Amino acid sequence: MTHTITDDTRTAPTIPLLRLKASAAAKLGEHAHGAIHYELLTDSGRQTLLLRLTRNEGGGNHSLELVPFTRVQTLTDGLLPDSPVPSRVFRSCFRGRSQNNAGFLCCLLRAEGLLTSVEGKLYQHRVSGDWPAWAAETLRLHGAPVELPASLVGDALPLDTPAPVMPRRGRRKAQPEETEDADLA
Repeated sequence: MTHTITDDTRTAPTIPLLRLKASAAAKLGEHAHGAIHYELLTDSGRQTLLLRLTRNEGGGNHSLELVPFTRVQTLTDGLLPDSPVPSRVFRSCFRGRSQNNAGFLCCLLRAEGLLTSVEGKLYQHRVSGDWPAWAAETLRLHGAPVELPASLVGDALPLDTPAPVMPRRGRRKAQPEETEDADLA
């Protein structure tokens, strides 16, 4: 008797990346509880630095998508020196529409020393630190391989990034005929 095993499990394509850092940042609101968890990632060639919000302790929606650091940095390049920056300035960094994305991104940027607080203004920030030096130093961190669904990567990586890795789909495998001596095989 011959048995055929079929595995029709279908999963989404993934993109191989390197996780450079996983950390948590304090929330900004005076009544906020918990922390914002985030990752700093890069492509296998270490050309593109990526930011990702991964978890929110205490509730509130956010997008899990990858955001290129250059997209964030470009927004700050056009700001006047020492001028307060409201969190909402960073809304355009995300495709996702959660109102929390920009504020949570500011939590990440503060934790990394790229933004500082404005006295008396919870949701305003000042650009600080050397952003290009921070990015270069971060890209040199040791990375652990991870694979993220291509849907989260979106347009965060350059066009010349290798194509997504398609998970192996089940193949039909013929099993040996069952015999009375099956345990001898």
